[in-house]
Amino acid sequence: MSFKEGKFKEARESYEMGLKIFTKVAEQTPDDLDAQRNLSISYDKLGDVADAEGKRGEARGFYEKELEISAQIVEQTPNDPQALRDLIIAYDRLADLLNSEGKHERAREYYEKDVELRKKVLEQTPDDLEIARDLGVSYYKLGGLLGAEGDRKQAREYYEKALEIWKKIVEQTPDDIQALRALSAIYNILGNLSDAEGDRKQEREYYEKALEIRKKIIERTPDDLEALGDLSSAYSNLGNLSYTEGDCKQAREYFEEALDIRKKIVERTPDDIQALRDLSSAYKNLAVISDAEGDLKQEREYYEEALEGFEKFVEQTPDDIQALQDLSITYNNLGFLSNAEGDRKQAKEYYENALESFKKIVERTPDDIQELRNLSAAYNILGNLSDAEGDRKQAKEYYENALEGFKKIVEQTPDNPQALGDLGAVYGNLGVLSDAEGDCKQAREYFEKALEGFEKYIEQTPDDIQTLRTLSGFYIKLGLLSYAEEDRKQAKEYYDKASEGFNKIVEQTPDDLKALQVLAYLQAKLEEEF
Repeated sequence: MSFKEGKFKEARESYEMGLKIFTKVAEQTPDDLDAQRNLSISYDKLGDVADAEGKRGEARGFYEKELEISAQIVEQTPNDPQALRDLIIAYDRLADLLNSEGKHERAREYYEKDVELRKKVLEQTPDDLEIARDLGVSYYKLGGLLGAEGDRKQAREYYEKALEIWKKIVEQTPDDIQALRALSAIYNILGNLSDAEGDRKQEREYYEKALEIRKKIIERTPDDLEALGDLSSAYSNLGNLSYTEGDCKQAREYFEEALDIRKKIVERTPDDIQALRDLSSAYKNLAVISDAEGDLKQEREYYEEALEGFEKFVEQTPDDIQALQDLSITYNNLGFLSNAEGDRKQAKEYYENALESFKKIVERTPDDIQELRNLSAAYNILGNLSDAEGDRKQAKEYYENALEGFKKIVEQTPDNPQALGDLGAVYGNLGVLSDAEGDCKQAREYFEKALEGFEKYIEQTPDDIQTLRTLSGFYIKLGLLSYAEEDRKQAKEYYDKASEGFNKIVEQTPDDLKALQVLAYLQAKLEEEF
């Protein structure tokens, strides 16, 4: 009782006293297996206390002693179910501890021995549901361990074995809520694995099974908040799948079900920050659907609802990277929506907030290229907004910060087309800014750098019409600069390259009026000036 209440000192003293007593008894009666078992149990209890106190090295020592004694007992009584159970517990304790320390290979060895012994006990007592349940848990743990190591195939095999066991348990004890919960969890994980493997059909089947079971659990325990959370997650998984398959209508229905449940949970636990975060995630999912459907007004409403929860969560858990990511992306999307509506002031506020969050994320995850890209993109967007407001000085500062980030990304991933395109874009923005300030020499340098990035990008993604349009636009800008500097030969070369680019665009999109107009402009310019 003392241990359960967190009174570790009292528990430790009690178990240490027991250890002294059982050690003496075991020494005096070495052939008394009950005395040996009591000694093993004392080590087990002390291991639990040390583990709960965070003293993992000490816990491992106690569990290893427990394992040693339990193994000796099994050697003497190999068919004793209780002795086998004790040995199983020892292997399980060590496996869990090693797994938590990241020592997956050794943990796997112990889990496999655990499984081997549980199967042996189950053969002796085939109707023992407790042993069957424990075997299902062991398969589940092995699946989790292999999944964490990236071995999806082996993980799936273990989860499928766990699935068969839990299905049998539920058949025999259909009212066992914990068994139903375990079964639904395995269906859910198998759905996740199918998602990772791209098997949408099987993924849907597993998620629907999980949903069906979780509905049953709620029917029997309507006030169980954990069960409500599981049900909401099941709806969300099916919503994500439907969205991936392009069925926004079905996805919306699932996400709305998930949202309704999350609202109920928050109503019952208004001070639960995690519940509030989950509610915000549900709003965010519906915002994504509204975006896909083109309903920007509703999209904004959902993101604003999501923002409130994410802000509160980050206030209380400022070191949670995922929470910062959720918050920064929400600010970013609201900034985009505000800008699309013409409210640059509001857009800038949102993007500035996104920028601060991205900075914090990059400080904590400096090697994460995607996060560095998010930060650099935020700088670039703020540069665009400042330029649109006529604040060229601030625009330049933002662009230069963006440039610094994108250059680092290209250094680390020189063949990454997206990184090359990003770098080209920010060089282009700096070129436009310098051109507007009348610094033609600086503008040319930036435009040439932009060309370098975009040309490499187009080599890898020749069908990207938008980037081809941007690249061709820079050829025109450099042509104009060259012509102004009276370098007619260079100007013509740039105009020819621009014409080549816009001809390709018109070939692929013959109804593109803007491209046709630019092409006509170039042809006229070449005829008149050269």
